[in-house]
This record gives sequence, C-alpha cells and structure tokens, in this order.
Amino acid sequence: MTQDFSAPSAPVPGSETSDQSTQPELEKNGIGLASLLIAIAGSILVWVPETFISAAYMLGASLIFAIVGLTSRGAKKGTSIAAVTITAVGVIIGAVRLWLGIISGVNDMVEDVREIFNLSIDGDPVSGYENTIEGELAVSRGNPLAISEAAANDYWNVTLG
Repeated sequence: MTQDFSAPSAPVPGSETSDQSTQPELEKNGIGLASLLIAIAGSILVWVPETFISAAYMLGASLIFAIVGLTSRGAKKGTSIAAVTITAVGVIIGAVRLWLGIISGVNDMVEDVREIFNLSIDGDPVSGYENTIEGELAVSRGNPLAISEAAANDYWNVTLG
C-alpha cells in the first residue's frame, strides 16, 4: 500500500470548484438606506411651501447620514451615493424656489408701495389712480403740489407746508 503525497490539483478559474471567497462580502448599508429615504422625502417636500423649512432640515440630515454611510468600512456604498445625488438635486431645487419666492415677494411689495403712495414710473400713473386736472396728472414732476395743498388717497392724508 502506497500513499500519494503529490500536491492536489488547483481548481481552474471560472469553474464551479473555484474558490470565490477571496473577496470579503460587504454588509448592507442601513444608514445609507435611511439617508436615501430621507433625501427622497426632503426632495418631495421642498415643493410644498408650508414644509420648505422641514424639507431643508431633512436634506441636511440626509447629507450627514450619507457621508457617514460613505465613510463606513465594509458596507455597500451605492445607497449613500444615491442619497448624496438626490440630496444635491433637492438642495438645488430648494435654492431656486427660495430665490424665485424672494423675487416674487419683492415685486409684490413694490407694487403695493406704488399703489399706496400713487407712485408712477416714467410719468405713467398707476392704473386706477388717473386723477387728472385739465388733462394732466394731479401730481407729477411737471405739476407739483403747492404749499398748503393736501395730498391724499384711501390710506393717508398729508398737507404740504
């Protein structure tokens, strides 16, 4: 009886007997998934004016969680990368909405001031306030009020003098 002391044959790469445990298996990234869900919710809520501040906080928290998910060792990174991308899109949409809201608010404020004080641009009266005296505007640079004359509208009454 003889024993065989020869080296065992190596498995052929790609065959079923090949050892596939050379790469460690990555764990699931729970914090990345949480970040992704928060980013999706924040990006949706940024469209609703009443929830804009809450959406901003959600997008900030999502970004923090995504960074934690990206820096964790031994975990999959795909959900964290997707969360960072969706958070960036939500922040851009929110910034554009905020800027347009500010512009709209300032425009409304200017129109309200023009109506209250009967101001005009380029000599044109504000619509609805065409007070005329013999075909001219009641008050303009070419036709100012004299001292002791009263200037008034629905909201105020001022006597110059």
